[in-house]
Amino acid sequence: MRFRVAIALAVCAFAASASAQTAIPAALSAAIEATQSAKADYAFEQAIEARGRNMRVAFDPDSDPRVRLIAPSQGELDSDGRRLFERIADDLEGLSWCASERLRAIENVRVLREDSETVAYAFQPTAASSRGAMAQLAQHLRGEMVISKAEPDIRSIRVYAPAPFSPLPLTEVAAADARIDCAAAPNGRNYVAMTSIRLSAVAFGQSVDERSVQRTSALEPR
Repeated sequence: MRFRVAIALAVCAFAASASAQTAIPAALSAAIEATQSAKADYAFEQAIEARGRNMRVAFDPDSDPRVRLIAPSQGELDSDGRRLFERIADDLEGLSWCASERLRAIENVRVLREDSETVAYAFQPTAASSRGAMAQLAQHLRGEMVISKAEPDIRSIRVYAPAPFSPLPLTEVAAADARIDCAAAPNGRNYVAMTSIRLSAVAFGQSVDERSVQRTSALEPR
């Protein structure tokens, strides 16, 4: 279970990781700067589908506690459900913005395709662009993002393993794929509206095959 959670979080951690400086395309730099200037606090709801469970939580930066369980009720949670909610409550610090400062640390950025409205880039995640277990996995992963040209902002991000790899002894990740879809917040900048993760691995002889989806909605300025 610990391996399962660590790998899933590591793949997803790219969406909330630390920052560093490196050369990046002008459109990405403009998107980051515009988002940082317009950042604001929001209350919101999240719907999580993970480990065969459906959970809905509310986040409010002005409340104590900031994370509240909407459904199911606390009394309906078993021990695994309580641990999942506790992890969500510990990890949730606020709204995640698509054009985050952390993206200044990616490397080997190149154009994949371009049309009149968007440009798609391939990139290499780095330890400096990541946090936690993601820092050790970054070398095995690749990334893609789509940026709008008018008023530059990120529309989507994908981080994936192009080939199987072994992050730990007696483990092999056969497939790892995290996709982020963005939507406009009330301030006009794109936030992480949906994250979907697929993980297929073998750890110490135990097969792991998981899919999870996290959707953020009902934004209210604070």
